[in-house]
Amino acid sequence: MNRTQKRQQGAVEKRRRKLGANRKAYDAYRERAELWSRGAVLTLRHLGDELDGDWEFGAHVPTHKHEDIAAFATHAPLRWHVTAYCACKADDGTRYIAEQSAECGQAATPNELTDLRNELMQRAHNDVNVRHIWDEYYVMRVMK
Repeated sequence: MNRTQKRQQGAVEKRRRKLGANRKAYDAYRERAELWSRGAVLTLRHLGDELDGDWEFGAHVPTHKHEDIAAFATHAPLRWHVTAYCACKADDGTRYIAEQSAECGQAATPNELTDLRNELMQRAHNDVNVRHIWDEYYVMRVMK
């Protein structure tokens, strides 16, 4: 290990000891992060075999906290409101959108909600002519 790697590892250990040793500090951190993440919106689209997402935050969340709150909300179990949108364009040029939504009753991470997202998208597909599908996307909002 070179000097930079040792320094980084030392910083990680120091941070872990600081948070791990004091349960009260850890709980306060988690409570603040959950407070900041309320109302955050994750928009997901399929790009090939992967999902690509963009986060949107309320005006009350400082800009410098966006990346950290997005990382927290991605990995922490939270309650979500999921909406699947199926945008369609008919042969005559008219456009319409089918949407299906559901609330997740228990705390889960976005990756654990794959089955729910797929089920909602399948229901949206059942409402439209499959030949007209132009775009599909999901909007996931962190609930209070």
